[in-house]
Amino acid sequence: MPKLCGTVLQCEDEIASIISAIGASYAGVKSMTATSGPGLSLMSEPIGLASMAEIPLVIVDVQRGGPSTGMQTKPEQSDLNMAIYGTHGETPKIVIAPINVEDCFYQTINAFNYAEKYQVPVIMLSDAFLAEKRECIDMINFDELEIIDREKYSKIKGGEPFSRYNLTTTGISPVSLPGDEGGAYIATGLEHTETSTPSYSPAVHAKMTEKRFKKLDTAVHDFRVAKKYGPDDAKIGIISWGSTSGSVLEAIDMAKDHGYVIQALYPRTVYPFPNDWINDFLKNKEILIIIERNYSAQFANTIVYRCTCMNKDLKIYNYMKYDGEMLTSQDIFNKVDEVIKSQALKYLSNKYGISLNEVK
Repeated sequence: MPKLCGTVLQCEDEIASIISAIGASYAGVKSMTATSGPGLSLMSEPIGLASMAEIPLVIVDVQRGGPSTGMQTKPEQSDLNMAIYGTHGETPKIVIAPINVEDCFYQTINAFNYAEKYQVPVIMLSDAFLAEKRECIDMINFDELEIIDREKYSKIKGGEPFSRYNLTTTGISPVSLPGDEGGAYIATGLEHTETSTPSYSPAVHAKMTEKRFKKLDTAVHDFRVAKKYGPDDAKIGIISWGSTSGSVLEAIDMAKDHGYVIQALYPRTVYPFPNDWINDFLKNKEILIIIERNYSAQFANTIVYRCTCMNKDLKIYNYMKYDGEMLTSQDIFNKVDEVIKSQALKYLSNKYGISLNEVK
C-alpha cells in the first residue's frame, strides 16, 4: 500500500480496525479492512454504523473453516449467511464473491466503486484457497478501468441548508467532508432526519429505512453480468459461487467427453441477489446442481427462496463439501454422472412400471 501512495494502519483488534476504516472514509479516504470469519462477527455492529451513517466501506472476508477458530488454514464457503444477514436491525449492504485470482483484482475495484457510488458497506467474500493461490492472468489495461468516487456536496450560495440524508429517487444523497463550508452534519448510529438531526419518529424511521434500501434497488441494475460457461440450450445446469469455478468448468469439459451437455452460471454479486440472471438461466433447465463448500447449503437456500420463476418441473440437487479440502473436478464430475444416471433410471422405471432394481 505505501508503494501505491496508500496507508496501512495496524490496529489492536478487528473492531478497532473497522472503526478506523469508517473514520477514514468519513474523512473522505477510500478505506477497507480485511479479516476472516471470526473477525467479521466482531465487525457486525460497526457495519451497521456504516450503513446507518451511509459511509462507504469495503470489508474483505477471507473465509476459512469454522465456526470459532475452526481450521485457520482450510477453505470453506460458510460465511455467506453472515455476510448477508449477520447484522442487527436491517442493514443494507452489497456482497460480492470473486471466482478466481484475476477476478479478485477486478472485484476489489468493483467493491470500492459500489461502496463509493451507493454509500454502503461492501463485503467481498474470498476464501483461504483464493488467498494462497497463484494464477497466470492476462495483462491488465489500467486505462480501461472505471474508478468511481462518491457524490460530493457543494455549497450553493443562498441555497437551502445542507441536507445530508436527503430523500432522493435513487436513495443516494451527496456527502460532505469535514471542513466543507456549509457541509456540517451529524454522523452517528442514531436514526435521523434528512438534515441528520437524531429522531425516534416512526414516520422518519420508515422513510429512512426505505431510503437506505432504495440504494440496493438502484445498485442491482449496475452489477456486472454473471459468468456463463457452456451452451445456452443445455438442459443440465450448475450454479455455484466463488472459488469453486475452476473445478466446475473443468468438470463440464470432462462431462462433455461423456456426452453430457451442461451449462454453468457464476454470479459475482450474491447480495442483493441477481434474481433475473438466475431465472433466465433456469427457464429451460431440467436438472440443476448447486455446488458449494458448506454444510447448510447457504447459497442453495438463497436461490430457492428468492427465485420464484423457476420451472416447477426442475429437479434440484445440492452438492456440499465441508471437510476443509478443495472440490476437485473429478468430485464434481462424479456428482454430475450420479445425478444424470439417477434421473435416467427413474425415467425408465416410471415409463415401464418396474422397480429401479430391475432397471439397473
